[in-house]
Amino acid sequence: MTGVRGSLLVGIGCAALVLGGGAIALARASHATPSERGASAGAPDTIRANVPAVIPVEPLIVQVRGWTLINTRIDRLESKLVKWGDYLAGAKQYLDAGADPSKVVWLIAVGGEVHPDTGQGRQFGWSVYAFDAATGRTLSTNAGPEHWPPYFDRLAIVYQ
Repeated sequence: MTGVRGSLLVGIGCAALVLGGGAIALARASHATPSERGASAGAPDTIRANVPAVIPVEPLIVQVRGWTLINTRIDRLESKLVKWGDYLAGAKQYLDAGADPSKVVWLIAVGGEVHPDTGQGRQFGWSVYAFDAATGRTLSTNAGPEHWPPYFDRLAIVYQ
């Protein structure tokens, strides 16, 4: 009886370990940002069709996560592929003369503790980084005191 009981306990322990590992993986997946899962927030996981020469967002996310002196704590990070003019209108920034409002840009929003270079030592609750979607060049950044950029979730996704 002891052998059966011991085997049963070992079996239950192994099952708990396996299920526990699955639970950890599930927890990690559920806490991953949509862009880390390969999708934009609120968008179905579909292949983007008719996208004009867009670089993958993953290297840009790695770059933003690497800016640890600026983004000292990241609680939330999401990305979206949007039109430059829509981003500027949402962020209440002006479009430079001669700039193309239909240009496609990657936006990466960070919520947490942000200390932008232009913040004069102040701490902000979020920052949004805009990258040229064709080249990866940083185009713009803005920040604010709230926990998340108030306009970000309302921006229309250009391609899915």
